[in-house]
Amino acid sequence: CTAVLVDDGDEERLRSASELCRHLGVPLEVLPDSGAEPLDAVLRFAKARGWSTVASGDARGTGEVGGWVGCEARERREGLALVRPLRFQSRGELRAALQHLRLPFVDDLDAAARRAHPSAEVGADVLRFDAELAAATALVVWDAPVHCAARRGVADAFLGGSLPRGTLMALPRALRRRALARLLQEGVGTFVQRDALELAVDTLSRGRNARIALPRDWTLVLRSDRLLLEPPRPRRGVDPRQLHLPFEEALELPQPSLALPWPGTVALDDGRSIRASFLRLDGACAPLARRLSVELDAARLPRDLSVRFPRPGDRFHPLGWPREGSLYGFLASAGVPREGRDRVPLVLAEDKVVWVAGLRVADFARVEDGTRQRLRLDLVHPLVAEADARG
Repeated sequence: CTAVLVDDGDEERLRSASELCRHLGVPLEVLPDSGAEPLDAVLRFAKARGWSTVASGDARGTGEVGGWVGCEARERREGLALVRPLRFQSRGELRAALQHLRLPFVDDLDAAARRAHPSAEVGADVLRFDAELAAATALVVWDAPVHCAARRGVADAFLGGSLPRGTLMALPRALRRRALARLLQEGVGTFVQRDALELAVDTLSRGRNARIALPRDWTLVLRSDRLLLEPPRPRRGVDPRQLHLPFEEALELPQPSLALPWPGTVALDDGRSIRASFLRLDGACAPLARRLSVELDAARLPRDLSVRFPRPGDRFHPLGWPREGSLYGFLASAGVPREGRDRVPLVLAEDKVVWVAGLRVADFARVEDGTRQRLRLDLVHPLVAEADARG
């Protein structure tokens, strides 16, 4: 985390920024004034440094504490994610945050409070605390959706996101509400109704789980450990064998199985593909330990494999499990949201699931000591980097 300031000749602004950065323990980079917009200069500097996210805000340590800055949606500029922190906080939010830490707060504009505490004022300490809150809320951003490559195609790979529940619960309720409002606006692209927002905040505070409908057919899923923002469910292409029906939405037939020769590749309808290759290795060589690339015992598999999406009644014996069980039960235990479970590709040997792509291999096809002939399977996702595929 680095603070960047464009030097416009204002010595008071530079001194305030330096003092604030020393207080927060954050290094400060001062850029010369190039005549361009300050934010554009900061974005060019961040891009040159290889950063991915920039939180834009004013570091000046003066101004009215009660000023309200409307939060803007998260956007991408110059290939960088631009986040607007919640700065400044309202007086009610500052009071709630200080009470959350069992610290007193006396408003200098409250006449009754000034009569009771004539020497108490909102000074530099409160302004620094306001800056700390701004820095904390700037870090409350959506992570990549869970199991992104396993259940998302190219078009919807990074829509929505996930967030640890404890990140929001660490904030006092007033800030929790506004941070969640900003998160939902960033993800959905529009303001969320008050009723839905209050329901989400109340459910979080009570420690409960829920599914909350949002505008534009988005869904907020509150789990015990994290929040999931799920986009509208994408429609698959309609099978050409299906008869035309006079309805707004045509029924979706089960996707047919696609043959997967090895070596060979199968292209899925959402831009992903599954690749199979044959390897001869030393038996002492450990198998791959990646989510999107696995190795299986080729001697236990037939030459005719197939690829399809889940269907009702599928069974699966995951590696490490004592027995076979429902495939949908495995997907639920793996944390795959309900909306994405039917988009996880399966590799099958006859009628047995060999690999739930991106998640787990079957127990019967595992590589053991002495296995020399191996089948390597790769889930290829054009938008997911190799570093994100390691598990």
